Amino acid sequence: EHWAAEGGMHIVEDSGQKHRRAGPMGTDGNMDRGHMCWTCNAFVVRSDHHCPCLGVCVGAHNQTYFVGVMLMMTLAMWYGAAVSYYAARRCFSLEGPDTGHCRQLITVIFAVSFLAVALASFTSAVLFLCAVDLTIREALALEVLRFKAGPLFVWRKIASNATVGVNLQRVLGASIWGLLLPIRRPPSVLTPLRLPPEEELAAAYGVYYVVGENGEETWV
Repeated sequence: EHWAAEGGMHIVEDSGQKHRRAGPMGTDGNMDRGHMCWTCNAFVVRSDHHCPCLGVCVGAHNQTYFVGVMLMMTLAMWYGAAVSYYAARRCFSLEGPDTGHCRQLITVIFAVSFLAVALASFTSAVLFLCAVDLTIREALALEVLRFKAGPLFVWRKIASNATVGVNLQRVLGASIWGLLLPIRRPPSVLTPLRLPPEEELAAAYGVYYVVGENGEETWV
């Protein structure tokens, strides 16, 4: 049952009409924070995103495993970059080195280092969203640009409003290094979306536009 933490499929009807999402700051507002993935043909509870590399949806049922995989891949890439760097140093330190072969090693170092930095950045972003109890889908839907205080101010407010320690322990367990152990883990506990009130964010410098009940945006 890879579609939900508590099992079961939900029938979702699409009216085809575009409208503003009903949740806070433009999020879905669903109690289960789920999303219908037409690739997997399943409704995923606390849907994070559909991972094309793994071929599955990441949600409450497997987010812990996903973070563990990302952590292991990041460590593996950094280890590969370190080994490649050591091999390149050894190659150039030899008498009469094969410069062509050594240059190929430098290309490998740059490629592996780029992947290591990219994976580390993505993993850090995922851990930050876990800390503030947000999914990637919810983070992309947030209307952070609507507030004149700026995105940094909004994200700081979201982080200060979150119970970081509790959120990380709920998703990752007691220790982040425990994710490297190949053991079965329960699904993440589903909690309501908790965001700072929009009035509090708008009180600082105002907003660029307001959204009416019919979903229309009016610039102010």
